[in-house]
Amino acid sequence: MSYRVFDILNEQKMKQAKANSEEIEKTFGFNPGLAGNRPRGYWIVEKKKTCEELYWPVPTGYLCIKTRDGGSNDICEVLSKLPNFIYSVEDSFDETYRYYYFKPLSELQ
Repeated sequence: MSYRVFDILNEQKMKQAKANSEEIEKTFGFNPGLAGNRPRGYWIVEKKKTCEELYWPVPTGYLCIKTRDGGSNDICEVLSKLPNFIYSVEDSFDETYRYYYFKPLSELQ
């Protein structure tokens, strides 16, 4: 599955996540729509058979933020210092995109 298809499939997830932004902010501790350099969308990982699971392991219920700060740009320092930050990865097809992953604050305890 190409990353372009991945983006199209996640468009619906992004819309759903935006509708639930208050709940997401409470769960993860920040507004993902305002996070990162040049944000492009965000969603909650829902299924094990997504590209996240095929290319890098991430549990369901975690937050993914897609940004346009990959390539030669540094990882967003503000996001990487959050206590629930897991890791970031560049898109292997288009390295100008970067995905940031976060676990819920409830898992920090």
